[in-house]
This record gives sequence, C-alpha cells and structure tokens, in this order.
Amino acid sequence: SLTSTFLYLQQAGLLAQAIAQPTERTRLLATVDTTVNIVALLLQLFAVGRLSLRYSVALVLASVPLLMIGGFLTLALSPSLWVLIAVMVVRRAGEYGMLRPGREVLFTSVDREVKYKAKNFIDTVVYRGADFANAKLHDLLLALGMATAQIALCGALVAVLWGGVGFALGRRHAATSAKRISLSG
Repeated sequence: SLTSTFLYLQQAGLLAQAIAQPTERTRLLATVDTTVNIVALLLQLFAVGRLSLRYSVALVLASVPLLMIGGFLTLALSPSLWVLIAVMVVRRAGEYGMLRPGREVLFTSVDREVKYKAKNFIDTVVYRGADFANAKLHDLLLALGMATAQIALCGALVAVLWGGVGFALGRRHAATSAKRISLSG
C-alpha cells in the first residue's frame, strides 16, 4: 500500500509539471491504465499459475516487491515522469496480475468464515487506513524536504520488507498446506 500511495502522489506532481494540458494528461493516464490491464491479464493467464506450480507461491508473492526494489532505485537515479510511469505500470500490473491471485491462494489454508472476515477487514480497514496513513507519511517526507529521489529510496526500503513478508507468508502457506495434506492422507 505504501509503495502504491507514494507512486500515485509522486505521479500527481510530476504529471502536472510535465504535461500542461489536462486532456493530454487524461490521454496518458488512459494509456497507462490500458497497459496495466493488458499486462495484468497476460500475467494471470500465462505466468502466475505456472510460477506458483513450478516454484512456489512464495516466489509469486516476492516477485513484485523484488521488481519494485529495482524500480524505486531506478526512479531514485532518474526521477522523471517516464521512469515513474514505467515503475507504476510494473507495480499495478504486478499487483493485479501476480499479487492478488497469490494472496487468494493464501486464503485456501483457512476456513471459509475466517477467509471472508479477514478479506473484508483487509480490503476495507487495512487498505483504506493504510492509504490515509501513507498519504500523511508522504506529506511529512515532503515537509522534511525530500524530493522524488529520496522518497523513491524510502519506497525501495519498504519493498525490501514487503518482499520478505511476502516470501515468508508464501513459505508458511506451503508448510501449512503440506501438513494438512499429510494429516488427511
């Protein structure tokens, strides 16, 4: 959530600076959204299932954070609108094409009631609360004088933690699933 919020808020500032005409900004954002949707669909159709089966859900859950580390470091070195857009496309397409399906797999190891209560809580309280808190953190970083490059470095650090958590959750899911299979078999 934090990486997404930081990218979104940085995009707003860089977009206004780089493209004066609102219709051109809208056209660019529509192209970005179309690209994200196409890439996410291709990932869902051809990548996430194969990666999950061949390697593990842990790899799927760590893949986007690993890409984001590189993306944020690139943005720190070259804080431009076009680099930011490329990083945002990777982030959003990865979220919808890899992470969401991977997250859904994690819920297969809990019972139905826990699954729906947890998903509702995560999708409302956690994400919306995190969006608000992350926007305030972004405002604080700006107030401290940080520019896009420094905020991108913060994003890279968060992505390191995010990747570790994703990998650990995937490994725990695999262990829990293996234990459940051995008990039922």
